[in-house]
Amino acid sequence: MSAHNEETPILIEDELADEESGEAVVLEADADAAGQRLDQWLAAKLGPELSRSRVQALIR
Repeated sequence: MSAHNEETPILIEDELADEESGEAVVLEADADAAGQRLDQWLAAKLGPELSRSRVQALIR
């Protein structure tokens, strides 16, 4: 996979934009997250709004 993508990216913020609060979500990983896959960690932190596979697709 190349770092350059011709398609318009879909951001995680776009997926969560319909939340009532409309506020940005800031997540900070602590030492307990070391060694964990990013997609799994994000999916656990974001809850049911985004599945792990959707988070993984957004990362790619």
